[in-house]
Amino acid sequence: MHTQELLCQLERANEKTIENEKLMLEHQEKVNRLQRRLSQAEERAATASQQLSTINMQRKKAASLIELENI
Repeated sequence: MHTQELLCQLERANEKTIENEKLMLEHQEKVNRLQRRLSQAEERAATASQQLSTINMQRKKAASLIELENI
C-alpha cells in the first residue's frame, strides 16, 4: 500500500514537472517575441532620431539661407 502511494506521488510529480516545463517553454517563447519586438522598436527609434537630426540640420541651413537673402 505504501509503495503504491509513493508511486502515485511520483507520477503526479512527474506530470507536474512536464507541465512546468511546457509553461517554461511558452514563457521563453513569449520573452523571445518581446525581445524581437523591442529590438525592432529600438531600430525604428534610432531611424526616427537620425531623420529628426537631418530635418533639424536642413531647417537650420534653410534659416541661414533666408537670413542671407534678407541682407
